[in-house]
Amino acid sequence: ADVKRGFADNLYLNVWTRKPDGINGSDYISNHPELGVALKQCARLRKQFLNYFVNGTFIADCSLSKKNTEAHVSAYTLPNSMLVIVINKGKKNVLQLESDLKPWLKSSTGRYKIKQYNDGAFVKSSISKSQWIQKTPEMKNLDICIYEVIPE
Repeated sequence: ADVKRGFADNLYLNVWTRKPDGINGSDYISNHPELGVALKQCARLRKQFLNYFVNGTFIADCSLSKKNTEAHVSAYTLPNSMLVIVINKGKKNVLQLESDLKPWLKSSTGRYKIKQYNDGAFVKSSISKSQWIQKTPEMKNLDICIYEVIPE
């Protein structure tokens, strides 16, 4: 959970695994398979969307007009696009996001293209007005869903 939230919030992760009753750094990451999988997943996603992490402005969940307590939401804006990372904090569920995109991205048509990625794989795109209401696919605990918003 900490690895995925740290990734979403663009935090530096200093990972020191330890053996039971050992000191930090006394064990290999390979002996903690869930941690290793999460680190590899987040490294791949960071590389895929690196421009947002390096050049974007982190706005966390400020883009939401209605808070969703079951989701960890992190967003990054660039002058011509926005990245929204959603992590399910609870049980298996479909999460709903509500956002007013106008303050974050200007669109001459008032329309926005929404690209959805599940674990980095492009799933679909849709069109939204500035009042964006999005339901995620069904997500298990700690699943990651990413949306890229581009003004039309």
